[in-house]
Amino acid sequence: MRRRSICVLAAVVGVALGGAALAPALAQDAYPSRPIRMIIPFSAGGPTDIVGRLLAERMGQQMGQRIVVENRTGAGVVVGADAVAKAPKDGYTFLYGTVSLAVTPAMFRQLPFDPVRDFTPAALTAKIPTVLLVNPNTIPAQTYQEFVAYARANEGRLTYGGGGQGTAGHMSSELFLSLAGIKMPVAQYRGNSPAMIDLLGGRIAFVMGIGAEAVNPIREGRLRGLVVSADRRLPQIPDVPAAPEVGLPGWEAYTWQMIWLPAGTPMEIVRRLNAEANTALRDPGLRQRLTADAATIIDDSTPESAAAYMAAEFNRWVPIMRAAGVVPQ
Repeated sequence: MRRRSICVLAAVVGVALGGAALAPALAQDAYPSRPIRMIIPFSAGGPTDIVGRLLAERMGQQMGQRIVVENRTGAGVVVGADAVAKAPKDGYTFLYGTVSLAVTPAMFRQLPFDPVRDFTPAALTAKIPTVLLVNPNTIPAQTYQEFVAYARANEGRLTYGGGGQGTAGHMSSELFLSLAGIKMPVAQYRGNSPAMIDLLGGRIAFVMGIGAEAVNPIREGRLRGLVVSADRRLPQIPDVPAAPEVGLPGWEAYTWQMIWLPAGTPMEIVRRLNAEANTALRDPGLRQRLTADAATIIDDSTPESAAAYMAAEFNRWVPIMRAAGVVPQ
């Protein structure tokens, strides 16, 4: 794994955006003239997929062209991200992903792309905290404290479910286990949705749920939420305490979502997609739908602010994952 200093990572702002600015300009009025692909590197039905599809539908209506969602899973987010990194630099293929892309160098020894040099961030769209979920039929814990005691008493017999190496749920879980002083191996899935199926089936101890996949099962009584990885409770599930309330003030973890284009895409297209995403996120109907799923909407990002946010998140999470003992694959 290549080491990256804070200075090198922060250069994503200049490298990614500067590279795009050097590409040949395309006529603004000619774009888009055919359907656009949104590649989501997670399974259908998961939190990123839900938001991505809603956003694709609204943006497509605004732009007068369909935005076709394609789920490409595998190796965390590597398979889907690689497809975008190698796509033509014409604005007709973009990635809708999460923090997982920013931290791939900490998760994998070898990558077919460079997350800084090979992508141009276009828009930061949303942030959603994770929720520690257990199945009340198989895990007797009623509270966070009871779960910690149960996990320690059953060390070596429990496994938690992750949505893939380096995903937000994986990182949140490892930080939680480290802060709580629990040791538990992970069973990695191709996205959170299949992990949730096994949680509901009683085959794993917990999953870090995100958005609707956490809110709905808690409301329906199928799963129990023990704590939210944020500094305040979520209004959608007000009975679930926030991390500081249970003695975990350092546990703050979000899945943030972003649009990336292949590096070298003309800057006028990058800014066009940024503007369309921001406009879509201001739509009252879309806002209501995303807010119901516990998302904090970001409708004023720029390509520059998105790139800076990505760099800051890399610099935050890589030391955390190393301290938690996560070894790159």
